Amino acid sequence: MRYRLTLFFILAILPLILVSLYSIGKSQRILEEQSGEQTRAAMASSLAYIDQFMSSMNHLSLLISNDAELNELLRPDADPSQQIIDAQQILRRLKNFLLAEKSISDLWILDADMGLVLSVQDGGKRIDYKNRDWYRLTVENAGGPVLLSNWNAKVPDPPGVYDPLDLPDSMTITRGMSANSLRPSPHALGVTIELSTFVDFAKELLKGNDASLYLMNANQELIVSSNGDSAIPYDIPDNDQAYFERRDAALDRSMFVTKVRSDESGWSMVLAQPKRNLTEKSSLLQRFIYGVIGISCLLALSIAWIVYTGISAPLRNLLSGIRELARGNLSVQLKHDRVDEFGALTESFNMMAEQQKRYVDDIFEHQVEKTRTELKFLQSQINPHFLYNTLDSIHASAVNYDADEICEMVLCLSSFFRLSLNKGRESFTLAETVEHLGYYIRIQELRFTDHFQSRLDIPDDCKDL
Repeated sequence: MRYRLTLFFILAILPLILVSLYSIGKSQRILEEQSGEQTRAAMASSLAYIDQFMSSMNHLSLLISNDAELNELLRPDADPSQQIIDAQQILRRLKNFLLAEKSISDLWILDADMGLVLSVQDGGKRIDYKNRDWYRLTVENAGGPVLLSNWNAKVPDPPGVYDPLDLPDSMTITRGMSANSLRPSPHALGVTIELSTFVDFAKELLKGNDASLYLMNANQELIVSSNGDSAIPYDIPDNDQAYFERRDAALDRSMFVTKVRSDESGWSMVLAQPKRNLTEKSSLLQRFIYGVIGISCLLALSIAWIVYTGISAPLRNLLSGIRELARGNLSVQLKHDRVDEFGALTESFNMMAEQQKRYVDDIFEHQVEKTRTELKFLQSQINPHFLYNTLDSIHASAVNYDADEICEMVLCLSSFFRLSLNKGRESFTLAETVEHLGYYIRIQELRFTDHFQSRLDIPDDCKDL
């Protein structure tokens, strides 16, 4: 009974539990959607800022490549001494551009005539540029910008062989000099940018040490990552899906991955953050709901126990009393201290049992009394016969010995008792009563000889009354 009551109460609160669990799941999905949209908006803003930065870098590279003074200093008809002076002026001019833009780590110009790279960071360095792929791409692009990532893009040159693109963790925009000239120039410009600059643009997105940021170019090639990964450890779809969930096998946890693609540049930004970072806001609500569910279950168990002890226990007590009464124990009395309906019912049972006992006792006593009366009646039936037989025996003895008075007295006494008992009759005629009285008077006359006389005078028409 107790377990059934508990089950019923659990079933009663089951809708509350299901609604609570549904609310937890729904709130978490809403939170994920809101967090995904907010993160997506922040990433789009950061990506737009990166696009703007890259546009400004492209504009700066175009401005430098078209700088008349620089192009004049790269004239091929100067003598060697003058070329050295021109190279110093080129470096001074590049330093002025570098001071105007702090996001650039290095500016350099390849003087194809001298086979010399003039770098603000490294100074003048000899280079065999004709065998360089980046130089070929720059020349083929005919003055357009070429984006080259130095970050794990190629194997560095052997020691002693210089290449401006060997600078690690950097990105370089190359462009041919004198881009607006109808005659292509063999000289090239390089604008080197530290990759950490792009991470700084989106550092507000890296909330927590476990978040990772990845930046990809239009060809979906990884440019830079915030944690130093050389590849994205997740399966990233090519579409512009806002957010999705992935499993990080290395860290054994679920990651909430958000992807944003720029319509302007085609670059993509991917942000991976542990799912628990998003659920921290709803954890308090979830704990509260779980607490409500736990308290509801405890209340269900408590109420089931209270109902069991308040209803089922008195019923079981009453049932045990009924079974005792059925076994014949009429003295059963149930103890209780309740004043409610169960107390009244138990008290009624006790009164019923007591009345039943009294009723049985009364019937038993009545039966005993009846039996006793029947025995007395049988004795009264037996004693007269014994008396009659005895008197007849005395009468016969008196006749044998010629004792006439004894014989008459015994005969009168016998007749008197016969009429007195008369088989239990309660009414007699007047003649029978006079006859009965006559036997009694005759016995007295024989006892008290000549002491009194008697005369009975009864009309004949009254004898039958």
